Amino acid sequence: KKGSAPSAPEGLLEYHANHLDEHANDIEEMAPQLADPTQRQQALDKRDELRAKARSLRQKGRALRIDLILANNAPVANDLQFLADSNNLSVRKTRQGRIALERAGSSRQQPPRDYIDEFELKIRDRNQVWAYAHLHYAELASDGAAFTAAHLKRPEQRFQGAQLQIQVAQSGRRYEIHRGALEKTQVLDILLSDRFA
Repeated sequence: KKGSAPSAPEGLLEYHANHLDEHANDIEEMAPQLADPTQRQQALDKRDELRAKARSLRQKGRALRIDLILANNAPVANDLQFLADSNNLSVRKTRQGRIALERAGSSRQQPPRDYIDEFELKIRDRNQVWAYAHLHYAELASDGAAFTAAHLKRPEQRFQGAQLQIQVAQSGRRYEIHRGALEKTQVLDILLSDRFA
């Protein structure tokens, strides 16, 4: 369904897989009570078939969820968490030093407004860039955990920011830049850890 969360179709397939597993468990409990060895084996074969179908549904659900995450034009924290929890995420810091951001409409003589660390986020099993994470800092030498803002950006909007929005607004138009907010725990556990390097 267009506009639904990427987790919705996966949840539906998981629901059906759970029912197949329940039926398989019922068969497993009932099979030893069958006197005929042929019927007992047929029951166990049916149990295995149901469990294989359940595994297939779960795999299809995960693949569909990743397809929807990639198709969604607005990366969000829930999708980042899913990719991290399923160990299907690769995180790479794009530069060693922080990037200085200039104040919108200012000259190069004024100090930068803030600094960012940027991280490229790839879906590991697709080897495809999904989003970029930007961590903003008030000071160049701030500790990694002392960020003032953290968000996800679409790859094509990676280099776009407030300056562009102001320029577009001065011509009487509006330009939206997606910034999917991140929780501090996600930044610490996912972006600033070595777990997904």
